[in-house]
Amino acid sequence: MSEQRIDIQKELGSHRGLFGMGGGQSSPEPTESDTPPPPPVAGFWLRALAFVIDGIALFFLATLWRPAMLEFFLAHPLWLYPVHILINLAYFTILAGPVGGGRSLGKRILGIEIRSLTDGPLSGKQALTRTLIQWAPVILFMTADNLLSAHAPQSPGQPTAFWITMLITIPGMGLFVANAAAVALRPDKRGLHDLLTQTYVEKKNSEQTISDYLADLPPTAFSRANTAVAVLALVISTLLAYQNVSAERFRAPHRQFIQAFWEENALDGFTVFLADPVQMEYYIQSQINAPVPALNNEPAAETHPATDTITLPYHMYYVRTGAVDTAELAKTIEEDNLSTRAAQYILDHKEQAYLADFESALRDLSEKSGRSINIAPIETFYIETLPQTLILRLMGPFHSKEIRKDRIDKPLFVIQRPPHTEPYPEQLQSPRSSE
Repeated sequence: MSEQRIDIQKELGSHRGLFGMGGGQSSPEPTESDTPPPPPVAGFWLRALAFVIDGIALFFLATLWRPAMLEFFLAHPLWLYPVHILINLAYFTILAGPVGGGRSLGKRILGIEIRSLTDGPLSGKQALTRTLIQWAPVILFMTADNLLSAHAPQSPGQPTAFWITMLITIPGMGLFVANAAAVALRPDKRGLHDLLTQTYVEKKNSEQTISDYLADLPPTAFSRANTAVAVLALVISTLLAYQNVSAERFRAPHRQFIQAFWEENALDGFTVFLADPVQMEYYIQSQINAPVPALNNEPAAETHPATDTITLPYHMYYVRTGAVDTAELAKTIEEDNLSTRAAQYILDHKEQAYLADFESALRDLSEKSGRSINIAPIETFYIETLPQTLILRLMGPFHSKEIRKDRIDKPLFVIQRPPHTEPYPEQLQSPRSSE
């Protein structure tokens, strides 16, 4: 009888009650084997970290080959861009292809690799195409930098060069943002260089194949991600264009002054850069906001006049991209009395907008801060350098050598603190920062 009861209970236990809510056995809880395996694709941060590691490795290599080739680059400075590009393209192409097995140094350390959607290694052609697409924004940015370097601030063609570089850099920025956003937002974590070459970046020891993973993804996930990528690329490119156009409008008086300055103070083979008033204002602002300790509880402005005055030199830079003949430069400067003439030109044209606006901003700072401000002396630097754009500085050590420095002990502006103002008031904003 007991055995029969057990059989009946076993039989009943295999069925659910009425409407599926009977007192049968409860459904088994999901086990670890029922949970879906992790995606086989490497995410944005893992790939970004791998790229940073590769960048550090390439920078270290640049500290070896750039100094070794310094004399060549000083004689042929415009070759610095293409040589850097070729070395970086070679590095990523070789290691992404059959030789490197899809693993650069950074990817090898982090356990990820580039694979074809056919679940095989990349061909040489596939690796080259992928690398060229990935580096297209950098190539566009460097092309724009080269164009601006060929048109110095004193060149009449500089405004035209600016607008041409805008047409180059804005698409480059859009491509860069779209590529990064696609890796971050798409479920398959594939950037434009992956989509156009039928590749992906795989995590080591993945339990799921890429084909099975893509088959399980809903199509709507891709459409939403692609829309977000397009919107991000458009918005950021538009903001970059607006920022550059706005900055160019404010730079116009500065550039016009430089062009007029150059007509009377030219130096063959060099480019001239005059001090940026806005940067000088920010420096003075930092000095104003720095705490000034009271000495013996006496008013600093009366007892210690030096602490009540901010002094900042005015700098001019004559820069040559390439080697400088030191003896020939010294001879030219002495014969033409260039440094003195250049300083006197600045002193004689203080009424022009470039300097007049600067003086007005300084008076505003002096009145609000209770400090006297002296812009003196006037210093002229002669510099030997190679192209010094931000991208090149990130890629390797830069070369900049001061050949000569001349000092003219004449003040450009001497602005006394108004007698009715209290010295050292609370921190204040730069007068141009509120515009």
